[in-house]
Amino acid sequence: FKRRGFIPNYFDKFIFAPAAIPWLTIGTFSLISALSISVGREEYGVDNAMISSRYTTTSILLIISLIYLFGLFLQQQQKYLSIYKIFAVVMTGIMMVNSVYVVASVKSSFPYMESRKECLEIINYLEDSEFIQESQDSCLVLMNGKTWLVREGAEIMAKLGWREIPQNLEFITETKQTYGYLDYPQTTENTLIINKDETISLGGWAIRPDRNKQPNLVLLSSGENQYFFANAIVNLESNDIAKVLKSKLYSRARWKVKFSAKSLPVGETVIKAWVYNSDKQEFIKLNDEVKVRVEDG
Repeated sequence: FKRRGFIPNYFDKFIFAPAAIPWLTIGTFSLISALSISVGREEYGVDNAMISSRYTTTSILLIISLIYLFGLFLQQQQKYLSIYKIFAVVMTGIMMVNSVYVVASVKSSFPYMESRKECLEIINYLEDSEFIQESQDSCLVLMNGKTWLVREGAEIMAKLGWREIPQNLEFITETKQTYGYLDYPQTTENTLIINKDETISLGGWAIRPDRNKQPNLVLLSSGENQYFFANAIVNLESNDIAKVLKSKLYSRARWKVKFSAKSLPVGETVIKAWVYNSDKQEFIKLNDEVKVRVEDG
């Protein structure tokens, strides 16, 4: 039976073949998921999606469905079978190369992901400074650009008993072992003078000599405050540290951070660097401090 004006479509039999329906459904699901994720997570950029497995996993379903759909189409066209085999091999190769790239990206971004867990545990000790609320290096911003939402979520989880937020943590200023240094800029007796509208860069290195798992965050405080106005991710290359301490565990122990002087009080203060010991629920001070005088205007 042929309708008037209807031109037989070469693909009709394939399109409505029952065998194709599951693969069409899987492919459509992958496209809809990608679209919804793109719209919902646009503000966090492409990098956020690339290193998050929950975003990239569904894209694999589209590739798989296309390979099978192409195979079903060529079942009746044996002359194209060799083309399909080449296509399948190429697509498989692309998936493998992409997987290697993603694994490498995740590995390099692992300290950032781990820092979120540590950040959430000490959230009550993070000040509402300009850095913590807005900087791309802020451990709160890494979780969600709307830092107030992270704080509210942490409070709700604590009330429901889903997560314990430690209280009354100790601040340890002296230890027998070395946990690291704040060594940039080089510590001197001279006070660093900076205008409130300028930025300041600090750096150093941090380790956990008492365990294999190394710190993910260095936390900065000013004066005698027992809360932190900024943080740094510990993930920079430090082969010199690893060589001196004779351990590959310390091959990425350096950290560096830049922040606005607006995060500091006007006047003279001292900046200290700390690491968090989750085992004993305490903050341990790194060696050396930086004296700063912030001038207003």
